[in-house]
Amino acid sequence: MAEFSDHIDFQTILQTSVAPEVSLSTQLLLVDDDQIPIDTRYRFFTQDSYKTDLTSGTVPYDYSQKYFSQALVAPLVMIGRWAKVATNPSFVCGPNYETTLATWVAETAGSFKVVDNAGTPNEDEVTGVSFAAATSLAQVATILTAAIQAIATPNITGLDTSEFVFDSPGRLVLKMSTSGAAAASVSITTAASGSDISVPLLDAPNGTIVAGLDAEEPTDALTAISAIDNSYTNIHIRGESAAQQLALAAYVEATKDKLLDLWVSDAAAKNAALETDIGFLTKAAGYTQTNCIYSERTTEYGDACAAGRFLPAAPGTAMFSWNKLVGVNESGNPNPLSASDRVALEAKGYSWFETYSTGDTILYNGLTAGGIEKRVMIGKIWFDAKNTNDIWTYQINTPLVAFDNPSLTAIEGIIRTNATEAISRGILVDTVDRPFTLNFPDADDITQAQRASHTLTVLEAYKGYLNSEVHDYQITGTWTI
Repeated sequence: MAEFSDHIDFQTILQTSVAPEVSLSTQLLLVDDDQIPIDTRYRFFTQDSYKTDLTSGTVPYDYSQKYFSQALVAPLVMIGRWAKVATNPSFVCGPNYETTLATWVAETAGSFKVVDNAGTPNEDEVTGVSFAAATSLAQVATILTAAIQAIATPNITGLDTSEFVFDSPGRLVLKMSTSGAAAASVSITTAASGSDISVPLLDAPNGTIVAGLDAEEPTDALTAISAIDNSYTNIHIRGESAAQQLALAAYVEATKDKLLDLWVSDAAAKNAALETDIGFLTKAAGYTQTNCIYSERTTEYGDACAAGRFLPAAPGTAMFSWNKLVGVNESGNPNPLSASDRVALEAKGYSWFETYSTGDTILYNGLTAGGIEKRVMIGKIWFDAKNTNDIWTYQINTPLVAFDNPSLTAIEGIIRTNATEAISRGILVDTVDRPFTLNFPDADDITQAQRASHTLTVLEAYKGYLNSEVHDYQITGTWTI
């Protein structure tokens, strides 16, 4: 029997000021779509807001529609921006730009200055802007665009082909036509003459400078989003190459306590003799956090369907597979999977969609590339997060946490309580052959050197086994205080 070992490190620091965050039902879709502004990096959508905030027929809209259409009602979905191609620098006007239309209309000779922030500033002044003809705020952007495009020979390259727009969150943005990091960034400030509209109409002092970006790899986007909000658990991606899929799987496996779903349409997946497809490569690498879903339906969002149906109230208590899904076809449609296709897919670690009766489609078999149930992996993440949060809460609410037996006993009790819950949920096992054990030191065994360093690391604070169908998957907790 194969054995995999995973070390979960609880890096818990006394009097830490930042509470750990986790949301086990939050999906993150990475996509290159400017409905997700590059400066905010992500937006959350609910089953109602996506219909009004996203454009029908786009990837974020279609993914959200499939996700929210399942029998269980998901609370929200997180759409993240991956700059697959270089982005334009821009300037986002401050939050007070949205004055009444009458205030804009009253300005008939407005002026402002656009500044290139790269090296020695290049500047262009815009004067004499009249909003008298505006009948809506949307026309304000049109008038501002006409004003900058009217500059015959601007000092700032590309300003005369740039535009003012309202972005998807409704912010007024000067969007430059040049792209990439070499385009640097621009800002808006007061012109030397004329009736200033940089303040208050454009609220430039409270605006945001957004530099251009060169094309990113999906790992770059994931890193940037995680630095802002790390509360998602499951990652989905669109528009990637096979190399990017594999690189992202390796990145998640090595650096994230997250899960990754990959949508694979490579016909090589069904060929047992070929060893070039993503399923084979991720299984060969033993990736336990990546789930490869095969389907010939390249335009479908079956991963969104499966994720939207997998929302157990208590992590670990429901199967990721074998749920009736809405809005997805079997993976072999229009070419039905043969018996040999299924054998090859299963051998390579793929999941796929099966229609077992008219209109009834399920995901089979719900294992990650490393052969672990996704249900169990979600449970593992829950166990990790629950221990971290509970220990953090104990330390914050306890006047004295020290290197003494009462403190060590309390923390040991937290892990034991959570382990009991994990065992009852079927996440961990506790049998004669595979027992769950705790190993905390006595306070008298803590050395003077450890006390002087104010750091204590307990190796193998606990040891147990995940409730896997296939492997003895051993987990070992290391607690640092």
